[in-house]
Amino acid sequence: MSTLLEDPLPAIVCGVFAEFVLLVVLWRTGRGMVLGWMAGTAFLTGALVLIEHLVVTDHEQIETAMESLRAAVEANDADAALELISPAAQDARKFLSTSLRRYRFSQVRILDQQISFDSGPQPNAAQVAASGIVLIADHSGANPIGQFGGAATVHFQRIDGRWLLTDVTDLRQAIPGLPPKKGERSSKSPMHQAI
Repeated sequence: MSTLLEDPLPAIVCGVFAEFVLLVVLWRTGRGMVLGWMAGTAFLTGALVLIEHLVVTDHEQIETAMESLRAAVEANDADAALELISPAAQDARKFLSTSLRRYRFSQVRILDQQISFDSGPQPNAAQVAASGIVLIADHSGANPIGQFGGAATVHFQRIDGRWLLTDVTDLRQAIPGLPPKKGERSSKSPMHQAI
C-alpha cells in the first residue's frame, strides 16, 4: 500500500495496461459496455494518482526534511537549518552553528540516502544512511578549502507532528577537522568529538 502512496508510476502503468486490454476487448467484441469499463478504469487510475499526490507519507516527510536541511546549509542559513533540528539535540545544533560560522558552503549535494524506520504501525524514529559532497570555502568565501565527500547516519524523531534531526552518527570524512572514522562505531557522536 505504501508503494501506491509514494510513487504514482505503478497506478499509471496498471491503468494504461488495463485500458489497452479493454481497448483490445472493445475492438474484438464491439460491445459498448466496454467503454463504461474503460471510463471506470480511467477514473480509478486518476483517483489513485490524486490520492498519491495528496497523501504525504513519513518517507516523503523525511526526504523533504533532508532536502530542506541541504538547502539551508548550502544557503549558509543557520536559522533555517536550526529549525530542522530538535531543540534537545544540543550537540547537533552547536556543530551546525560552528560549521556555518567557520565555513561557507557553496555546494551541498546528497548523492544517496536510504531511509529506515523503527518498527511499529506509527514509527516515531527514523534513520537516514546518506552520502554526499560539500564544496567549502573559508567564511568570506574568497579562499576555497576544497570539495569533500562523506557519509553519515542521520537520526530523526517525530516531535509535535514534525520530523526533526536528533543526531548524526558514523560521520566519515565530511568536514575538515573531524578525524575520519575507519569502521569504528562509537556510542558517542562525532559531533561530541568535534566540539
